[in-house]
Amino acid sequence: MHYNDIIANINQEFIILDHLVEYCPAKVNLSLLLTGRRPDGYHLLDSLVVFADIGDTLTIEKTGQTAFHCTGSFAHYIPADLSDNSIGKVHRLLEEYTGRVLPVAFTLHKELPVGAGIGGGSTNAAAALRGLNALYDLGLQHMELLKLALRIGADVPVCLHPKAQRMQGIGEQLTPVSMPSMPAVLVNPGLAVATKDVFQAVQLPMHTPLPDMYWQDPGRHLQLGRNDLLAAALQICPAINTVLNSLLETNAAFHTLSGSGATCVGIYASKAEAIQAAATIAAAYPQWWVRCGNVA
Repeated sequence: MHYNDIIANINQEFIILDHLVEYCPAKVNLSLLLTGRRPDGYHLLDSLVVFADIGDTLTIEKTGQTAFHCTGSFAHYIPADLSDNSIGKVHRLLEEYTGRVLPVAFTLHKELPVGAGIGGGSTNAAAALRGLNALYDLGLQHMELLKLALRIGADVPVCLHPKAQRMQGIGEQLTPVSMPSMPAVLVNPGLAVATKDVFQAVQLPMHTPLPDMYWQDPGRHLQLGRNDLLAAALQICPAINTVLNSLLETNAAFHTLSGSGATCVGIYASKAEAIQAAATIAAAYPQWWVRCGNVA
């Protein structure tokens, strides 16, 4: 979603973007199966990915000199040097790819926890790709953007167009999925988990991709509700089990670990139940990050 400030000529013949704001929604894996492993060590996935109306915002403004500023609850976790964060990687890649100098001021308002399994860095990178392409009218088409996104990280392609998708391969094979908007609660116990460590700890045998019938019927898909990274994530962060139990105890209709964790998601029958569940969990564990919203 763009919230663009524009300057237009009096005849409305053209529009010049001065700056824009990109929303960076949390990525949530409602299922995640491991289906193989490539010779280079990357695991192959079959995952249902949805997005929450909970996230960060990235403002991109044309300036004479590139700069980066971060605000928000988790700003202190984000490297101030653009050379060390995902937004800076996107900026450098686009300058290299297009052969153009793209001076901008980035302002990231960071409300998603880092190392949380909800794609915080990836959704920021995807927003930077979308935003720079629009702001400088680079004309990069969908497939080009997907290839560039994959060079930044495996979760960046799915975040380019944040709607429900089936994600396969290492993250580059994407298929739209029809999913209703569902009341949800996201909970993180205030702990970061390194994705690399979780994948290295995986000892499960690989599974075959899900049958197509699970993708044609979202309700049936949720009944599966499996994350093959859960056992490995629990070895590294046992607190995940407490989070999952807290969602179960508040009568979540469905609950699972998102990605490599430690954030877990609960789906509820109504918005009122989700709001009450979030309040109950937050009261019991005031140090946790607890947010109520919708996923789709």
